[in-house]
Order: sequence, then structure tokens, then C-alpha cells
Amino acid sequence: MNMSTLELETFERQIDRLITRALEMGRVGDKEEAVHAFALCRVMLASRASKNELERRVKLEQVKLRTEADQMREHFLGLSSDNPQRRVTVYSDSLGLPRPQEMDAYESTVKLTYSGQLMRLLSEESNGNEHLDTNCQRFCTTNEVIALMYERPESLKGADVLIHVGLNDCSIRMFMAPQRIACGLLPAAIREKVLEFARVYRVDLVKAFPHHQYVPLDTFQSNLFKIANLTKENGAKSLTFSTIVLVPMRFWPSTPGVVKNFTSYNMAIMQIADQVGANVLEIDRLMWQHGTGSMLDKDGMHLSHRGHEMLADLYLKILRGV
Repeated sequence: MNMSTLELETFERQIDRLITRALEMGRVGDKEEAVHAFALCRVMLASRASKNELERRVKLEQVKLRTEADQMREHFLGLSSDNPQRRVTVYSDSLGLPRPQEMDAYESTVKLTYSGQLMRLLSEESNGNEHLDTNCQRFCTTNEVIALMYERPESLKGADVLIHVGLNDCSIRMFMAPQRIACGLLPAAIREKVLEFARVYRVDLVKAFPHHQYVPLDTFQSNLFKIANLTKENGAKSLTFSTIVLVPMRFWPSTPGVVKNFTSYNMAIMQIADQVGANVLEIDRLMWQHGTGSMLDKDGMHLSHRGHEMLADLYLKILRGV
């Protein structure tokens, strides 16, 4: 038996022992002990898994997500003018993309995203002399936006910039990204135990670890300032931050404090936008005014086709005032 096999078996046994204890403690009513056992379990998912295999899988996911984002980017760049009257650059998470079930009809569904709607509206106003650069990637946070701005500073020069991220930053997570991916390294039976605990004791986990997020609030605030500085340093024409759409009420019981959490991040967006002279697209307030049922997909988080249309219309109104 080689060392990598021994390490893998040790990893699996350790996770199995911890998650079994967490489930047992939960069944006898000791939820405090249960959630802390689970917390240690999810830390060990990433720290004790095979480093090489976990890095390989993380890289594979990153390449997959980037490929999907670049497909959309290339689509709209291919439709853009080389000598545009207006340049628009969009940074978004999965809310800016077609839904996975729509990818088979990509050419038609990408037109229904707010980037597609915006392209159409800009084209009507400028007789086809517009340039749209999209950077829409699943799981995107303000961290990734900053990295993209450093990688592609030319996307900012002379552009009206829309920042439509935040949902992935603020949402309370059962697993950080490496932990989620490391679950895939476990045997199916052990993996199901881990996921079962996360499902059954979600409320208790949120209460115990209310800041288990991809981007904590203080980092999110720092990131917004950094984004504002980068757009200015690279010659952007304007900067607009979109607020984060609060999930529908049916999700509130399973995530204690969700309203306070989303409100804190949205307040940060509005306060920092005011300080740096950026525009605010208050999509959260407007969608709730119009009813989230028609504006959001049935999953309650992603935009419906009507939601995409509304966001494009609202942003165009902001652009007309720039």
C-alpha cells in the first residue's frame, strides 16, 4: 500500500467518524455538539483530502466555469462594433447567464439574458454602433471581479461598467468551494451522510456559523472600494453597482437572519456607491415592488426572462443619464 492510498483511507475514515458522530449527537438532541462536529468535518474535507486530487478537481471546475463565461463573452464581442458610440462592460455571476437547462438552445436563450436585452436596446439607439463585453461566471464574487479587472484592464477603458454580483458573496454557505468539491472525493455512502447532515441541520448550522460566507461583509466593503478604484484608474466612463435581490419569503425559515444579512450587504453597496460617485441599480427594491414571483426563476434566486428584461431596462435608463 503506497502513501497516497494510506492518506486517502485515513481521510475517508476520519470524515466518516466525524459525520457519524455529528449525526448521532443530532439524533439524541445535542445539536450544539452535532454542529461543532460537522464544522470540524467540513474543515477536514479540504485539509485532509488528497492535495493533488483536490487541486486537480478545483482546477477542472475553474476551467469549466471560465469556458462557459468566455463563450458568452465571445458571443457578444462578435456582435459588437469595432468603433462603438458606447462601450458597456458587465460583471455578473450566474444571474447574468442562461440557466443550465437552456444551454442546448444557447443562441436563442442568450438573447433573453439582460446582456442580450441590453445589446438589443443599445443597438436600436446607436444603429448597431455598440460594444458589449460580458464577464458572467457562475459562483462569481467581488473577489473574481477584481481578478478579472486586473487580467483585462482594457475592458474598463471608456466603458460604462455594471457590477451585478453579491449573491455569492453574502449567502451563508454549508460548504466553502474547496469543501464542496472535496465531498466528491468521498465514497457515495459517506458523502451522503455529510450532505444529509447539511440538509437536516441547516437552520442550526446557520445559527451557529452566521458568517460562513465566501466573502464576509468587511471584505465585501473593501472589494467595492477596490473595484471603484480600478474602474477609475483604467479610465471607465461610469460605474454602476446593482443591489442584491433578497430571496423570496419561502426561503427565510431555513436561513435565520437572511433579511438582515442581505440588507447589510445592500446597505454597503449603497453607502460605498455614494462615497465613490457610482450609480446604484436598485433591482432588489424594484423587483419586490413588482412581485418576485414573476421576476425570479422558480428556484427563487435566478432571474426569469421578465427579470432579465427589467434589469436591462433599468440599466439603460441609468446609461441615458450618464
